[in-house]
Amino acid sequence: MAPSTEEYTLHVLADDGSRVFIDHELLIDGWDYCCGELRSQVNLTAGTFHDLVLEYKDETGSAQVALQWSSASMRKEIVPSSRLYYAHDIAG
Repeated sequence: MAPSTEEYTLHVLADDGSRVFIDHELLIDGWDYCCGELRSQVNLTAGTFHDLVLEYKDETGSAQVALQWSSASMRKEIVPSSRLYYAHDIAG
């Protein structure tokens, strides 16, 4: 859940491959991209739950993935777990 209504940049750093979906829309497709940051912009609304899926693969070596966000009013940071929810927590 976003803290404010505005455009956010999602940043993903993965060492073998990743994809990010928001509300069932593919925003970041780095499935065949290794070892760098990918990003995309998305409008999020405060107080509204958004379906977020982060897919990640590790093919060799150590595993690493990080999901960060930033906006005009917020410096880039790891998306805090306090902003993430399981679907069964939302649906009741």
